[in-house]
Amino acid sequence: MNSTLVVAGGFESEDGITEVKNFEKGRLPITGGMGRLIFLLIGLATMLGVGIYYMKRRQQA
Repeated sequence: MNSTLVVAGGFESEDGITEVKNFEKGRLPITGGMGRLIFLLIGLATMLGVGIYYMKRRQQA
């Protein structure tokens, strides 16, 4: 995608108009993905384990 932006008051041309071209540098890297899934699963398993431990301790008392 090449678009052109015309800026008034430039110094490169005789008529005072400078042409600035806009070029796409590239795509940004994709972040996240499967790496966050393992942390989510570990957190859920920990919370579930603590919940079960708490319920069992509560019934024994």
